[in-house]
Amino acid sequence: MHMPTTHPRLFAVLWIVVFGIGTGTHQAVADDPVNSATIERLAHDKAEAEAIQVASAVSGRLELEVSRVDPRNHLAPCQTAEAFVPPNVRLWGRSRVGVRCTEGARWTIYVPLEVRVYAQVAVAARSISIGQTIAPDDVRISEVELTREAPGLSADGQELIGRQATRMLLPGSPLRAEYGKSRVVIQSGDPVKVVFLGNGFTVEGDGRAVNGAAEGDAVRVQVDSGHVISGTARDGRRVEMH
Repeated sequence: MHMPTTHPRLFAVLWIVVFGIGTGTHQAVADDPVNSATIERLAHDKAEAEAIQVASAVSGRLELEVSRVDPRNHLAPCQTAEAFVPPNVRLWGRSRVGVRCTEGARWTIYVPLEVRVYAQVAVAARSISIGQTIAPDDVRISEVELTREAPGLSADGQELIGRQATRMLLPGSPLRAEYGKSRVVIQSGDPVKVVFLGNGFTVEGDGRAVNGAAEGDAVRVQVDSGHVISGTARDGRRVEMH
């Protein structure tokens, strides 16, 4: 699977460590001594090989930007070098890959890079006010850079349909399940229809809600006898009991 990458750009900062240690290598043997271009290529290839797997896991599109290595760095002559991902380093957003000499010298250089992963997720199709019931037309699918967002974005927004927005959402805002809460269907004091759902039969009665409740939440109901029972709130001021 091929993923597009961007052209590298110059960064001023590089980390150079003597006798560096790391895991996960990508190696090249050069006819000529290892130079800045070799280091950039090794870092790019290693980062791309690792990041493609990350992007594929979320059905995403990968962009990779590797810093230019300053050719004025005075590194001891090296015939063979290998790239590796340092321990505890995640190739997500701003990151780095190490390149170390394995023949001819002993040095390690860390090359800064940026990994960007894009994927199709649910976003707000228009402005949504706090408390507004989210309709299907309020949601659309758009490409979002996942590496700029916290985990937990909604894939299609279906879990938000029919719920009330918990915050103001601007057009294009990525959606999350917690941005919607169940719509209140019963208010405290409402007259309600109590429906007893048995095995093959249904019994209905009347009552009055003791507390307000959203769709699917527990609600207490005072029935005509004065007893207070509990059931599940449903749309249309109905309370289901099993």
